[in-house]
Amino acid sequence: MQSVFYIVLGVLSSFSTSLSYKLGSGRKQNHLSSAPLLCGLVTPIIASAYLIIAILTGATVSWTTVLCALLGGFCYFIAAFCYLNALNVGPFTVTAGLLNFSALMPTVYSVVLLKGQSMTAIQIAGFFLLVVSVVLLAASKKTTQTSGKASWKWLLWMIPMFITNSIINFASRLQIYLTGSGESFSYTALCYGFSFLLCVFSFFALGGLKVTGKEKVKHYFLPAFCLALSLGANMLAHLRLPALNIPAAIQYPVISGSSTILAMIVGITVFHEKIRFYGYFAIAGGIAAMVLLNM
Repeated sequence: MQSVFYIVLGVLSSFSTSLSYKLGSGRKQNHLSSAPLLCGLVTPIIASAYLIIAILTGATVSWTTVLCALLGGFCYFIAAFCYLNALNVGPFTVTAGLLNFSALMPTVYSVVLLKGQSMTAIQIAGFFLLVVSVVLLAASKKTTQTSGKASWKWLLWMIPMFITNSIINFASRLQIYLTGSGESFSYTALCYGFSFLLCVFSFFALGGLKVTGKEKVKHYFLPAFCLALSLGANMLAHLRLPALNIPAAIQYPVISGSSTILAMIVGITVFHEKIRFYGYFAIAGGIAAMVLLNM
């Protein structure tokens, strides 16, 4: 029963994370400081929660943990910043799907860089299937705008998001590999703490103080609260499932695949978005790639 509970928690929290970002981006703001404002409200909540847990559990901090957290915090900030701006100019269905697909890349990094192993034929097939699925899903986006400017802006935001989001989970795996410890509370606290500092710096650097009033900040409280809960629940699920001996070939396809399907359903029914027919094949191919990469 625990396994089922944490898998369901992982699916719902992964989907609600994407949806919370969508709600946060849907404030009809076109100023770049809006993204660090939302993330700046979320990151200290998560950092504080994990800091308390780290203190209560007596977790230690090494320079290796600090350096890995710097990498993870920087990548989270860039990924969230780009993802929120991509949602402003692109459809939720495709954008959320690509976010989930990017989370598969740490598997490739871990096999090649950390374990020093060659990828198996099945994993190589999964990697190429993932690449094809990503390209098809990105190309399946439809827009009601006559100009292609919005599509190019969306693509320019999505490329760095895909790359940096794929490095976030790898940074945590790298920390575990280098320290030899499965404890990640102090790492997570530092990671989001560093990201918070970047949010504050970028908010002021982008002139957010000049365009942000008290009423505007209040509008972000609910999305920020939902996002903090979603991210916290998602982390809890991904921390507990390996301890319950749930194979990665089941964990990642079920969680990421199901949340992608939920995002597609909500995008089509609630946000009235449309994708080309091969977008559905791309989502199915991405889920299949999740299975192959983790075998």
